[in-house]
Amino acid sequence: MRVSRLLYIACVCCFFCLSAKAQTQTVTTSQVVDQLVGHLQDFQEQCPQEKVYLHTDGDDYVTGESVWLKAYVLDASTHLPLSLSKVLYVSLVSEKNEVVAKQKLKIDEGFTYSDIYLPNTLSTGHYTLRAHTLWMSNFNKDLYFTKTLRIYNPKDPWITRNRERIRNESFDL
Repeated sequence: MRVSRLLYIACVCCFFCLSAKAQTQTVTTSQVVDQLVGHLQDFQEQCPQEKVYLHTDGDDYVTGESVWLKAYVLDASTHLPLSLSKVLYVSLVSEKNEVVAKQKLKIDEGFTYSDIYLPNTLSTGHYTLRAHTLWMSNFNKDLYFTKTLRIYNPKDPWITRNRERIRNESFDL
């Protein structure tokens, strides 16, 4: 009985001593937030996220024309030009998910420009202009830049049948 009583008292004393020590080492919420921010900044420096933006000279095109574009490769967090990647991959994808045109563009200090010729063999429809860097391909494909372009082929039977309706619609050409 005496041994168990001493053991009980020793356990209670240890518990109170450990509790007191733990209370002196409590971490405040602001310290936790500061640590998390520091870790996120370290991660951002080690693994910067690129963001690509493309400006085109329009949204509607006729086959035989060129799509003129300027591209910006930016740091996703600061929106400043980023020189991490040196090549931008641009592709024009059909509604059937077929790549109908593609280019590799040299990035110079976060910028590049080019044009994509639209061959007369393209059908009328909606096409997706897609751009990414090799670094971006390591992450989710949803982060790629995409823009929908409407391309019209004057020799397409649909255009011939609907010529009057098309004339009456307004387009931003």
